[in-house]
Amino acid sequence: MRQAKKLDDLICCFALFLVISAMASGFGSQAAALGQANVTHGPIVGAVTSNSARILLRVDNPLEVRYEFDTDGKFTNSLFTESKSADSVFDFFVIIDIQNLNPDTKYYYRPVLNGTSEPIVNTFSTFPVKGLTSTFTFAFGGCQQNFRDENSYVGRVFP
Repeated sequence: MRQAKKLDDLICCFALFLVISAMASGFGSQAAALGQANVTHGPIVGAVTSNSARILLRVDNPLEVRYEFDTDGKFTNSLFTESKSADSVFDFFVIIDIQNLNPDTKYYYRPVLNGTSEPIVNTFSTFPVKGLTSTFTFAFGGCQQNFRDENSYVGRVFP
């Protein structure tokens, strides 16, 4: 029973993370039809290092996904990731790695669905080289409620 509660809490926290991350990256405006599919989750950037990042995206139908990225928001010197298929085997989730990035650099990126670059542009920044001092900001969210436990709604998240 305790393991089931932990799993429920973990699922709830992951769902909250996806919602917060998606909202920060413009999920609301991306939920409209994009090509032959709707974006349902993301894009969400994670696992960022000084020279790499991963981007997660979920759509509601099969299609090819890749990302266009550049240090210029006008995409004058665009690079592209590998292409991956979104299919039902992974519930139409696609995670794509971007390698060989420059440290401490802001990147602009947008999904390319079935060969068409989407108009919504997002950004992320790589970390500086290990050992250098830098500032950064991150957000954290947690799930206080467990929908199967009526007492989990008691209490406050903020004092």
